[in-house]
Amino acid sequence: MSSLNLRKLLILFGIAFIARPALPLDSATFERSADGVTFRNSNRTMLVAVCADRVIHVVVSPAKDIPKSNVPSVIRPCDGTPFKLASTAADVSIKTTSLNVVI
Repeated sequence: MSSLNLRKLLILFGIAFIARPALPLDSATFERSADGVTFRNSNRTMLVAVCADRVIHVVVSPAKDIPKSNVPSVIRPCDGTPFKLASTAADVSIKTTSLNVVI
């Protein structure tokens, strides 16, 4: 396994580890925006933003809306990176030319 594939796998496991307990999809709705996907359920909101072909920014909030960050963890705004969105009854996929994020 190449180091790039291993890095992708580790990123996906990290996102899954953070996202799964925070926002179960069986009770969530999702909405596509220009920069990514926002998931909502009755008590949490999660934004998965596509910042670059290989950069995904995940923010989870206990509030209905994602608050503005005072200290950005991503230097430039997440916008303009093309991505594809697909969903099934079991999951939602966000795909760039380098990554496939499954939530």
